[in-house]
Amino acid sequence: MGLLVFGGLIVLLASSNAHMAETRLGPIAMKAPHFVVLGITFFLGFATGIVSVLMNALQRRQRKTPGKSIVIKH
Repeated sequence: MGLLVFGGLIVLLASSNAHMAETRLGPIAMKAPHFVVLGITFFLGFATGIVSVLMNALQRRQRKTPGKSIVIKH
């Protein structure tokens, strides 16, 4: 039930941004509703952050010398 209310609020807020927006990327121009442009921008930013965190974790794992682990003595 809570997800339905949350989804309804998102649709309500998105519909208030339904006016057309033109987005240009060099010679390419695209017209789309404003909430679609915002959604795509959010998704691309989120994906960039996830990839950045994963790449950082993989680099840290490769830098660690194999066979050695951190042992904390009390």
